Amino acid sequence: MLTMLKGGLGEKFKSAVGGFGGSHHSIAIVRRAIKNQPSTDTSSLADALNDIVENRLWSEVRDAMGMPFDSFASLALAPSPHGLNVANQAAARLVRQSLLDNKHYSEWTELIKVCRRKPGNTRNNANRERSRFYTVGRSTTCVDRLLLTLEEKYPDIFARVCAGELSPRHAAIQAGIISAKPVKQVGFRDILHSAKHMKPKAQVRLLQLLFDEMSLDAQCALIANSIEVGLGSPGLAKKWRDTHSNPTTVRGDDRQP
Repeated sequence: MLTMLKGGLGEKFKSAVGGFGGSHHSIAIVRRAIKNQPSTDTSSLADALNDIVENRLWSEVRDAMGMPFDSFASLALAPSPHGLNVANQAAARLVRQSLLDNKHYSEWTELIKVCRRKPGNTRNNANRERSRFYTVGRSTTCVDRLLLTLEEKYPDIFARVCAGELSPRHAAIQAGIISAKPVKQVGFRDILHSAKHMKPKAQVRLLQLLFDEMSLDAQCALIANSIEVGLGSPGLAKKWRDTHSNPTTVRGDDRQP
């Protein structure tokens, strides 16, 4: 009878902690990180979330009814001691960063679909639905908004994002959701304008880099037309050419900083 009691208590304990043991240590790490935020080790959180997603650990954990969770979102939103207890904006953002860093776009999109605040809801109205707590940014380039739009309207392109073939931004450009920013061409006048506002040390470094990129003929012409004339010291250009026409001569890239 004692054995039966122990067995029954053991089953109740497993159910109370969500049914995970040592093999599901990652779930415990994430739950603890959410509970202890903001003083959380984000590196261990990211590794733990990656383990949960890669190995679909939610299917090995049981909910309050004793049934396995059917998705990452259901595990994340379920309260302790069964789920991860992602129940507010701060917790969601903590999970968001780790999922996006590991390119788990599908799982994050699935989660925000079920916990985002409905458009136009005031905070008071949203509080009536405890599961609707996450606010998606209003910017058209917000990653959350891009992922939701791609998943809803462009499933094929969204699948490529989830497969790691496209970033959310490049996928949105391909789908025509946002436009690509034109690449600004930097001209000679732009360089001159920037150089005027540099500190002397930075100006010296820029001048050195530009000089080193010039051909030997251009270097000698600069020395003859500027330095020789300014100093009244003819022959410097010829000396420079004679010294640097040898391929083994030390150039600017080899100088000590």
